Amino acid sequence: MNPNFGKVPKYLEKYNKAAEVKQEEVKRRQEEALRCPPGTKLMPEEDRLKTLTDLKENKKTVTEMLNKMPISMKTQAMQRTQKELED
Repeated sequence: MNPNFGKVPKYLEKYNKAAEVKQEEVKRRQEEALRCPPGTKLMPEEDRLKTLTDLKENKKTVTEMLNKMPISMKTQAMQRTQKELED
């Protein structure tokens, strides 16, 4: 009788182990997604830092534009511009 009779072949063990690892990864990602509030997603750290930098630069630009506007807003165009910048 063959000594390997009744044993699971190595290639099937390897395949099953890879499938388990893949399934664990999917489960881990689903758990992470559940921890995020609805309508949001988890961003890679590099993208998050780039977006944060862009937002800070945009805020700085808008703040500078608001500071350059005159204190008294007499024309409707100036009032509209200020409102757009503040929103």
